[in-house]
Amino acid sequence: MFNWQQYYVLARELLSLADDVSCKEALLRSVVSRAYYAAYHRACSYLEEIDQYPSDQGSQGPIRGSHNRVIDVFLTTTKNPEWKKIGKKLRKLKAIRQEADYEQAGGDWFMSIDKTNKRIDLAEEIIKLINALKA
Repeated sequence: MFNWQQYYVLARELLSLADDVSCKEALLRSVVSRAYYAAYHRACSYLEEIDQYPSDQGSQGPIRGSHNRVIDVFLTTTKNPEWKKIGKKLRKLKAIRQEADYEQAGGDWFMSIDKTNKRIDLAEEIIKLINALKA
């Protein structure tokens, strides 16, 4: 079984190479994407562990994407402020990942190692918050 946290490790390792590659922007975009997926899959795993993973069955109205449904569980299922923090941070990182994956004319941050590092830090915060829920 694949360990999704390897995406987080890969993001950190790739970032360390950013100054030495000819395709720096592509690398930084990939780093953001891998960091997001590490956090997203940690969130999915946690919800599966506690039998809260959202399914398509019983959904009301238009079916939302699986990423949004996972985020919504953290934002709406409980009044636990840590869950809401996770949901908000994951939603923010998802928007950044979408920009990295789909926006051809991205912002200045696509060329900034420091700003990209902050995106990885956000993924790390999400993972730590989820891990603390298990304690």
